[in-house]
Amino acid sequence: MLAVSHQFGICWDEPIQIDYGKKVLKFYSSGFKDTSYINQEKLMHLYGGVIEVMSAIAYKIVVGDEYNVHHFITAFFGFLALLFTGLTAKLLNGWRSALFALWFIFLTPVFFGHSMYNSKDIPFAASYIISIYFLIKFIREYPSPSLKTIIFLIAGIALSINIRIGGILLMAYLVLFAIAKIIYLFSVNNQLDEEQIKKIKKSFKTLFVILLLGYLFGLVFWPYGLTNPFTHPLNALQQMANYEAFDSYNLFESHWIHKWEIPWYYIPKWIYITTPLFISASFVIAPLLFILNLIHKKTNTNLFSDTNNDNASTPSPLERAGERWFFLVLFTALFPVFYIIIKKSNVYDGWRHALFVYPSLVVCVAAMWDKLLYYLKNIQSYFYYAAWGFLLLFVLDPLLFMAKNHPFESFYFSPTIGGINGAFKNYEIDYYGTSIKQAVEWIAENTDSNTSTPIRVRCWYGENESCEHFTNKYKYLKYVRAADATFDWDYSIVLPVQAKADPALFNNWPPLGEVYEKDINGTPVFAIVKNPLIYAANNGLDQVKQNPNTSTDANELVNNSLLLYNNKDYLGCIQACEKAISIDSNNAIAYNNICSSLNNLALYEDAINAGEKAIKINPAFDLAKGNVQLAKTLLKEKFDALVKANQYVNLSVVYYNIGQYERCIYYCKKSLQLIPDNAIAYNNICSCYNVMGNYTKAKEACEQALKINPNFDLAKNNLNLAVQSLDKK
Repeated sequence: MLAVSHQFGICWDEPIQIDYGKKVLKFYSSGFKDTSYINQEKLMHLYGGVIEVMSAIAYKIVVGDEYNVHHFITAFFGFLALLFTGLTAKLLNGWRSALFALWFIFLTPVFFGHSMYNSKDIPFAASYIISIYFLIKFIREYPSPSLKTIIFLIAGIALSINIRIGGILLMAYLVLFAIAKIIYLFSVNNQLDEEQIKKIKKSFKTLFVILLLGYLFGLVFWPYGLTNPFTHPLNALQQMANYEAFDSYNLFESHWIHKWEIPWYYIPKWIYITTPLFISASFVIAPLLFILNLIHKKTNTNLFSDTNNDNASTPSPLERAGERWFFLVLFTALFPVFYIIIKKSNVYDGWRHALFVYPSLVVCVAAMWDKLLYYLKNIQSYFYYAAWGFLLLFVLDPLLFMAKNHPFESFYFSPTIGGINGAFKNYEIDYYGTSIKQAVEWIAENTDSNTSTPIRVRCWYGENESCEHFTNKYKYLKYVRAADATFDWDYSIVLPVQAKADPALFNNWPPLGEVYEKDINGTPVFAIVKNPLIYAANNGLDQVKQNPNTSTDANELVNNSLLLYNNKDYLGCIQACEKAISIDSNNAIAYNNICSSLNNLALYEDAINAGEKAIKINPAFDLAKGNVQLAKTLLKEKFDALVKANQYVNLSVVYYNIGQYERCIYYCKKSLQLIPDNAIAYNNICSCYNVMGNYTKAKEACEQALKINPNFDLAKNNLNLAVQSLDKK
């Protein structure tokens, strides 16, 4: 894991985290005076800084790429997460269960991929399972835990809080599990002797010390918490429970949804569709084990009982883990997910915010597989070998994916939805933009390194630092911030996730001017686009645009139409094709080009008519069939969008009438995403901004409304109000 960590791209969060680490280091080196670490926009100060401080110190020691150093440290914590997942499974169920757990989590491509660059969620997952491991040891030894267990439990809790405020959840677990153990002791022993009661009373002091020291040490690398240990952590906990700093917009079940629209099952569904079959098989194994457990009750072989290792006749004390420990670990996996659902927390970018529960989940799944094999071996050998066969098949799928598609492990999707092919256009695949590294490397390898002028590379989606960092590694590449329809760039990196800003991208994939596409099993990961304007200019487009109809050759006119189409001059393309048809009425290509141009102009009824003429001339014209089908699909979507847009506008009026102007604006903008020329939506936005006193934005909105409908009297009145209010200022 450490050896391959440098092969992965940069995620959007890393530039912010690296900067945060440097500023936290300044806080300490300045004697707690430099408070530049506080970032009210990104709210990074609400996170602990231990990983970022470690990285910042390492940058000063290690010469080289600071992102590689950052990845190395993140990968180390990813390894710790794997290691303690195995160790926790051993506590529960012995060595075979431990090996299952270790391989299950290692062969979870999404977890492995995030372990290379996600320095927020992976280190927290590591600290969480480390703490769970020592928490289980503590409760097993309670009320007389060893000093070693106490020290490591304090360290685990402190590390968790130093990464994320959610680490205090472990403190709640400690109290809850200790109370459960006391209740258990009383239930087993109807009356505790005086010595046991004395130990329990003494253990309260131990609990208090662990909670106090775990909390205080948890603030050491968290400047915001350290400066006010009483109110700042509570404030952070409140804000992080429903993170509002990011206005998330996600592709989920083929729909782009806002953070207010995320369904309750968002996290469970993401876990299900991005984890291998040996995890989802637990939905079948769990009820099966329940039935088998009932059958075996006569022999006192309870579920996850002490005698669970069919490879050893006398299990060691460490291998004797009762079912109560299994359910404690299961609780640590399920409770945070239920909490997220109940709190309706703002979660986005898949389930990365809940990655920390996965090691606990893997421990439980490994224990279930181990127990299933134990039962089946005692029932019938061919059931036992069949279960092994299924398990090996389930392991083989992610193993092959990881081997074949490195370093894109985090793009894995379960076969239950058709893998990555089933995810395309239904779920975001590279929401973190980690493939940009490989995209830049392709451009560098396939362009002239001896060019006298730098090759200009643009990348619209995500943080600019990612693309710029990799282009800076090549003297002949230059990162540029340039608009799409300009001559100011040579190559553009296009990610499918950009469809959240340009929904038409999915319908028009591959993007115009594509020269290379990286795909996994036929599903695009990124595309490299060569500037079509420069291409068109170099191929005589200016002359074609000036005289599109001068030729009397139908084929030449069709060729001209393609140049115009590639330049997004759809009207010029139609004009050239109509001239070609007047010369050759059976020119199927001309009709197809008209169909495609009309699709881009959103004139879908006319596009269908033109495309069907092309098919009538050439029944085997698959491209025309595809364009007609696209037109029919978009026509239906246009009708559905019109209905939905009107519903959004009506809903916006409801929120305006009850004084919730922000929500009114939000739904108006949702309407405009569907129907951009909705004058009523712009007018309603203007009305809201007028009431809110933001007259500049009100003026802009009403000007848009009147641009669409110059006779819109209500918009005129609202515009006058905004202008008069601005004049008074």
